[in-house]
Amino acid sequence: EKGRAWAEALQLLPELRRRGLEPDLITWHVLAEACAKAEQWAEAISALASMRAAGFRRNVALLNTVIEACEAHQQWEQAMLLLDE
Repeated sequence: EKGRAWAEALQLLPELRRRGLEPDLITWHVLAEACAKAEQWAEAISALASMRAAGFRRNVALLNTVIEACEAHQQWEQAMLLLDE
């Protein structure tokens, strides 16, 4: 189940845009959280970067979610880079 949820969440962005909608902060958070829960730390980082590129400021809850995903896979350097941004 969780292996599929993150992939489905990633498909949400193009579907929203196809319908003329843009993702909001909640959309980005759900996407990053789905990736993190599925142990897809790199995808969680990518979601955070895409959110920032779309003009959203990162928040503590979202950043914490992504850092926890990095921590779970001993990606300490990635976690530290996120903190330094």
